[in-house]
Amino acid sequence: MSRVKMVKTDECKATENKSSNEPFGKESPKQLLENASTFEDLPYSPDDVWTQGPYPHKSSYKQSQAKHSKRPKVDPRETTLILFPGQGTQYVGMGKELLKYPNVQEMYKCASQILGYDLLELSLNGPLQKLSKTIHQQPAVVVASLAAIEKLRDEQPSVLDSCVGVAGFSVGEIAALTFAGALSFEDGFNIH
Repeated sequence: MSRVKMVKTDECKATENKSSNEPFGKESPKQLLENASTFEDLPYSPDDVWTQGPYPHKSSYKQSQAKHSKRPKVDPRETTLILFPGQGTQYVGMGKELLKYPNVQEMYKCASQILGYDLLELSLNGPLQKLSKTIHQQPAVVVASLAAIEKLRDEQPSVLDSCVGVAGFSVGEIAALTFAGALSFEDGFNIH
């Protein structure tokens, strides 16, 4: 999975308010599905929710998509999913403990250039009433979320290495798409 590509502040595309029209990958949906995991090598259990339908006790048909799949075998106990928080998780001082990690200050500088105000100052010192406005809290949550990824990269890289999927609540979707490489950092802040 590709990771967030950080740029130096002077390389930040803050003045470009357009999204790239380049394709995100060359894989077709069929190829992406074929490369997904099935967990078919794990022992069957009556509690197996991975390959059964939602109501197996009500159906005489036993669903077993895993038998017909050519997907790689991955043990779910050895994988991680990253779920990014959404709007409403902001607080004054958020991100302060993350500033020591690589790329975090650059993320705040680049976001501030795009937004036209000092996001780091607002995140660290408030006031809460201003930080709680949607227009401010959403970018603050996205940058703090991506900053937390930098902490993981530094302290627990195996979590990122075993990551098989990402998602996000509300504005956390922007952080998830950025982390996954589907959106550039700059484009994430130019979505209206």
